[in-house]
Amino acid sequence: MNMPTRSFSRSRRSRSRRLKPQLILAGICALIITAGAGFFLLSLWGSVPNVAGVWKGLSDGRTYVIEREGDSYLLEAGGHRLPVQGIGADRREGLLQMSVRTDSGLLANWTFQGMDAIQGAPAIHLDQDGLLSETLILQHPLRPDDRRRLQQEAPLAHAGWSPSFDCAKAASQTQRILCTDPALAAADNVIAGLMKHADAAEKADEETWENEVRDTCPDLGCMHAAYRDRLRALNMANDAKEVAKIEKEYDMTKPMPEPAEAAPAATPAASAPPAMDELSAGQDDPDDN
Repeated sequence: MNMPTRSFSRSRRSRSRRLKPQLILAGICALIITAGAGFFLLSLWGSVPNVAGVWKGLSDGRTYVIEREGDSYLLEAGGHRLPVQGIGADRREGLLQMSVRTDSGLLANWTFQGMDAIQGAPAIHLDQDGLLSETLILQHPLRPDDRRRLQQEAPLAHAGWSPSFDCAKAASQTQRILCTDPALAAADNVIAGLMKHADAAEKADEETWENEVRDTCPDLGCMHAAYRDRLRALNMANDAKEVAKIEKEYDMTKPMPEPAEAAPAATPAASAPPAMDELSAGQDDPDDN
């Protein structure tokens, strides 16, 4: 009676041994298919721009030196090494984002996006907080001396300029705008200096201007106009040499900057900026933070 049972058990074990290689092979195939689908989806989302190199701002003329270092970047702008305190990527939109401590001390969001080549040279669009917009044109790839200087140069420890308050503590939109433009910061310092010696009526007038005019400005263009008008009014009221001096330095006739515009969408072309290598897993999409 026991013989058929043992025979049946041996048959089941034999079939199980024959099925194991088939199951392993099926699992490997499933992994390959899943990985392939993942890479295909990534390719549909696009890639972030390659920002490593020496760039020049098309409108501000500043030189930007950028090098990728591990999971972060080394950044020099206008001769100052600026600390990069966080990075992220939005592959769907093809954006590379950095949290940068600027030369005013403001912690700003810099967003890079690829764009079509300009006169045959790779170009990228740089946006700061939706307030400043700049086109960077590649001058040349990083050279050994560029890398050496970036690695040896200490990050900017103190603000090179600032308005009448500490930009590291900027919270409101008004404060962030003032910390974005050196000319606005200079004008703000002059007005703050005048208010130290103002009487109660003058201080009340200043507070009204701040609340009803300055603090309603959404962008740099509006803020420039507000400070120009305010400087003219104070110059007429005080006949202050310091106000006249800052008016001259501020160049009241220069055109007001336009609000930052979105980068033009890049079209596939051989001259477009090369795609950067896959970001490490630690670089999360800033939208998730």
